[in-house]
Amino acid sequence: MKEKYNYLLIALLGGLFFVPFLGASHLFDWDEINFAESAREMILTGNYSTVQINYQPFWEKPPLFFWMQVLAMKAFNVFSDTSGFSPEFGARFPNAMIGIATLLVFYSIGKKLYNSKFGLLWAIAYLGSFTPHLYFKSGIIDPTFNLFIFLGVWFLARIITPINNSPAMGLKGAILSGLFIGLAILTKGPVGGLLWGLTFLSFWGAGGFKIQFLFK
Repeated sequence: MKEKYNYLLIALLGGLFFVPFLGASHLFDWDEINFAESAREMILTGNYSTVQINYQPFWEKPPLFFWMQVLAMKAFNVFSDTSGFSPEFGARFPNAMIGIATLLVFYSIGKKLYNSKFGLLWAIAYLGSFTPHLYFKSGIIDPTFNLFIFLGVWFLARIITPINNSPAMGLKGAILSGLFIGLAILTKGPVGGLLWGLTFLSFWGAGGFKIQFLFK
């Protein structure tokens, strides 16, 4: 029961730090401006399969993060004068939710690696650092991409090595690793698969190029 309260506490702290004032400042970064514009143009054109800027195809980024922005913009009706929410809020809201999810992931993994206290300290230490307050209150792709990469690598580790004498995850871990790397690729392109592959090769090399995948 206490662990459930820890999840709730972490989620509330993340919401308290990441959500307020999301729309208080104008979009200030090239990426923020262009990504928000791409989401807006998706809504205006109804074309959700092609990322556009100035109504021309923008092939540099896949569509997943823009879909998330579109959902937030529609949910908060940011283009209405009566909604009370600005387009900036809608463009940044997905990363605020990713920030909360990241804290919960850190707690969950920390709890599995050591104990609940370690997981809580890890999540709170991350919450208290400087970079998350920039990343999770922004409208750029990196926070979402980073979480997917992290989870993809975590589940890769879970199919290679047991943790704390618990059995490896086997096929389930492989599916989850593939799922999150797929989401990373859909967020920022092939670099997601490249980073996962480099991590695997580094681990493989450190182990003398011997890896036993533990499928059960």
